[in-house]
Amino acid sequence: MGSHSVTCHPAEVTFPCVCVVAIGLVGAVLNGLILYALIVSKQHKKQVLIFNQNLLDFFGSFFLFATHAANLFDIELSGARGHWLCVVVLSEAPNFGPLLGSFMNLAAITIERYLKIVHH
Repeated sequence: MGSHSVTCHPAEVTFPCVCVVAIGLVGAVLNGLILYALIVSKQHKKQVLIFNQNLLDFFGSFFLFATHAANLFDIELSGARGHWLCVVVLSEAPNFGPLLGSFMNLAAITIERYLKIVHH
């Protein structure tokens, strides 16, 4: 199976591009609501790994939204500002930090739950 990525350009706003932007926006909003609920109920201190997972998912969704939404606009990429905008935002590099952190946190949750069940 080959991988398929969605690229968004101002000239061609496609359905997959709009879907990725919408998924990122909805994911950020819903994870933000869950984070708010965890903080208000004071559960963020008891469920640290779950709180961290929601925080990583929030940032992952936000960066997914931001990088793909930025690609929809015709942004001037000249000069130092354009270079850094291209390297930091348009390259989708911010998406990989929360994604890697999410994988590691899910592994930690799995190990913690396993130890809690097997070695209670």
